[in-house]
Amino acid sequence: MTINNNKNNDINNTSKDNKHYGLMTAISMIVGIVVGSGIFFKGDDVLKYTGGNVLLGVLVFCIGAFGIIFGSLTLIEFSVRTKKNGGVAGYFEDFISKSIASGFGWFQTFVYYPTLIAVIGWVCGIYTCSLLGLDNTLELEIILGLLHIVIFYVINIVSVKVGGYFQNLTTIIKLIPLLGIAIISIFWSAANPTIPEGVELLTKSEVGIGWLSALVPIAYSFDGWVVATSITNEVRNPRKNMTLALIIGPIIVLGVYILYFLGLNKFLGPDYILST
Repeated sequence: MTINNNKNNDINNTSKDNKHYGLMTAISMIVGIVVGSGIFFKGDDVLKYTGGNVLLGVLVFCIGAFGIIFGSLTLIEFSVRTKKNGGVAGYFEDFISKSIASGFGWFQTFVYYPTLIAVIGWVCGIYTCSLLGLDNTLELEIILGLLHIVIFYVINIVSVKVGGYFQNLTTIIKLIPLLGIAIISIFWSAANPTIPEGVELLTKSEVGIGWLSALVPIAYSFDGWVVATSITNEVRNPRKNMTLALIIGPIIVLGVYILYFLGLNKFLGPDYILST
């Protein structure tokens, strides 16, 4: 009995040691994954597909966020019923088919994650060159992108907790410009900028059900949240914390996106955004 109790204690202690993250880190991971530079290029797409209707654009953002919430709650039901790591691939193995799980796992290993990491690394290289005023050569962008990837990899290998702290910090930093535009727009009273000479003026128009096309750029703006489910087994009290994180996270993203979208339209005006 004593041996069994000791074994149980060891298992419990090991299980506790593997629980690195709390609710705030889980939320910041979801927000940090979803919020990216893409939102700076999607606001005008949403406005174009909604015919310049700002309120309709807000509705589309809401539909995207609610889609994530219901989708994520579905996945969290899978995640709390298995102890396997691996996110969606683990759910396939436990609840659908090992062969499908294997295929999906190979797809993630050799297609999805390498492509995602390569693109993000390349974008980091491009932004670093722009920030430091360096020549935007492909070789330099690749080198800087690879350097970013290696640094982040080392951070997570050295200490998972440090990786969590870094995730929280970078999420806050990413939200500053978006919220900054929203807050400044509240007090902004200057006229909208004039449309440059030679640019065709586009104004509001009726698009019928064509506004549904705005869900495509919205889908890309909210993409990536499913990756967060891979840390479920490393989160303390996952049933409660991951469920809350997958509800609160998309709502925070929705709030930030709407505030940024409204702020941008107040700064520039729908006609300017559509035309340029």
